[in-house]
Amino acid sequence: MGKVIGLIYSTFENADQAQSVAQSLIEQKLAKCANILSPHTAIYEWQGAIQNDTEVAVLFKCAFDKKEKFMSALQDAHPYDTPCILEIDASANTEFVRWLEG
Repeated sequence: MGKVIGLIYSTFENADQAQSVAQSLIEQKLAKCANILSPHTAIYEWQGAIQNDTEVAVLFKCAFDKKEKFMSALQDAHPYDTPCILEIDASANTEFVRWLEG
């Protein structure tokens, strides 16, 4: 494995939201790929109460040099007041990095 890439995890209320935001970020050429995962249960504390909801997670992949612009655009486009946007340190094989950077 070699070069570092941008791998960002985020969650959305449903698949339609996730797909809409992912499509927009890919069309803007800030991300190259988004994997929208199956709905899952999210249990969390929000405003003093325990919540139990269904969410959809997305793994976004982008070139490392686009990561900061991508994260800012995701923050702006995200429908949540306090979105989960996690940057995960990752490295990838050379061929995949070339594709991300292309």
